[in-house]
Amino acid sequence: MNVEKAKVLILGTFHMSEHEGLNSERRQNEIVDLVSKLARFKPTKIAVEMVPEESEYCNEKYKQYKSGVHKLEMNGNISSRLPIRFKDGA
Repeated sequence: MNVEKAKVLILGTFHMSEHEGLNSERRQNEIVDLVSKLARFKPTKIAVEMVPEESEYCNEKYKQYKSGVHKLEMNGNISSRLPIRFKDGA
């Protein structure tokens, strides 16, 4: 029996809320580039480190983003920005 081994990608980032200049075009382009590279990996699951209390907030922001109500902003919460961009395809 051939069993395909799982492919796992682990990505770590710095805590972006602790740094200035993240609204710059350069940094935003880096995030778009990262999302593009993640998409090529074609993950089936994404785990995001966050305090449990933020989960509902992030899910609601994603729904608002998909409906056109919420725009992505550099507000210090990478937990909501990166997965939203990835789900959206960049």
